[in-house]
Amino acid sequence: MKTDPIVAQVRRVRADIEAECGGDMHALYLKALEAQRKRAGPAGLPARTKATTAVAPSHAPRRRRVAA
Repeated sequence: MKTDPIVAQVRRVRADIEAECGGDMHALYLKALEAQRKRAGPAGLPARTKATTAVAPSHAPRRRRVAA
């Protein structure tokens, strides 16, 4: 089976992070929580980016009801 380079990179990074935490899942959780807080926008919500703001307009058309 062919290995996907992106999957291999994700697995390498995961192994590096686990090694930094010494295999302690609680330390890993705290590290992830801190990273999330650093990236959060106001009120702890994810920071807005072009990708999150351009997903769908707030005035999306609604489906019309068909008379029975």
